[in-house]
Amino acid sequence: MGHRFRGCLVGAALAIALGLGRPVAASDGIPSVLLYLANEAGVSSDIVGGARHEVIRIYAQIGVRVIWAEHANGNPKAPLVIIIPAISGQWVGPLALGVAVRGAYDSGRVAYVFYDRVEPLAEKHQISVACLLGVAIAHEIGHLLLPYGSHSPNGLMRGEWDNRQFLLARDRLLGFTAQQAELIRAHLMDTQD
Repeated sequence: MGHRFRGCLVGAALAIALGLGRPVAASDGIPSVLLYLANEAGVSSDIVGGARHEVIRIYAQIGVRVIWAEHANGNPKAPLVIIIPAISGQWVGPLALGVAVRGAYDSGRVAYVFYDRVEPLAEKHQISVACLLGVAIAHEIGHLLLPYGSHSPNGLMRGEWDNRQFLLARDRLLGFTAQQAELIRAHLMDTQD
């Protein structure tokens, strides 16, 4: 068992000990977000664990604590990420790794990640599947936490990725812009008061 996986298990145990039915209060000044994950694609627990760890790492870089819950019965307003095996139809672009369901005036609560798109792109760009899945999840959660229309010309929230974004993701250097980080922290602090 690798150090990263053990670290993920320790982090999950700590999160469970803290109580997953509610977000951790921001009394320590660190905004937090409680997230639920539904693995409808049957992705291995090792890959899902690595993806969760990647999301925790990405959000920690902007000063946000991520707490993963096992069941979506604690806080009905907490974001839910659903990993689905494949997307059908034409309601998202052919290169999209996921989609967040939200309106212009509602931050939304549900995001989908398309596993059938993540896996081949990870192989093509020589990124671990867990890492790319985590990056895709972090991007979609970003849509739920940022204002409507939150794609940016660079960084994690870029709408269409090229080789540069995949290289940055592989090297674990792809993240939010400073402005996006500030907006996410402010949103979480407002919702935790």
